[in-house]
Amino acid sequence: MNRHPAVAGAAGALLASLVIRLFRAADLTDMNLEILTGSFFTGQADATAWRLGLLLHVLAGAAFGGVYAALFRLFRLAGAQFGIAVAAYHAVLTGVLLPLQDAGHPLVQAGDLLPSGPFAAELGLLEPALLVAVHLLYGAVVGSLLPAAAAEPARPRSLTEIRR
Repeated sequence: MNRHPAVAGAAGALLASLVIRLFRAADLTDMNLEILTGSFFTGQADATAWRLGLLLHVLAGAAFGGVYAALFRLFRLAGAQFGIAVAAYHAVLTGVLLPLQDAGHPLVQAGDLLPSGPFAAELGLLEPALLVAVHLLYGAVVGSLLPAAAAEPARPRSLTEIRR
């Protein structure tokens, strides 16, 4: 089945949000990417911010689906395993950049929201593992949904063609 990278990325982001929501429902985490993202723009930690945050998370997931598809084509690899490998880098990048969001977030600066810190470590012991796990899940979903045709085989080229 031929799926568009944006659809695969949006599906992965929705599943990641669902997993985090289930962890919150089980009272295992306070991580709430939707509130953190949405309230950055609304200045309020309310239902509207959550809905906006979910929308932005899914749109970011769709955009990253395109990035993953480009990497699949570039490396001529596809599938869940390669998606997980790409997601490992994605998780590290996200974890390292989270403090930048804290630094510019109005509610974090006002003390109304807890800062996430690197890899969301300021939120608790489980959160760094959860952050990495949902990124790996995202990669598995995107890798599974994107067609293997995205990893078209390399055609043999002569040395003179490679130099051009």
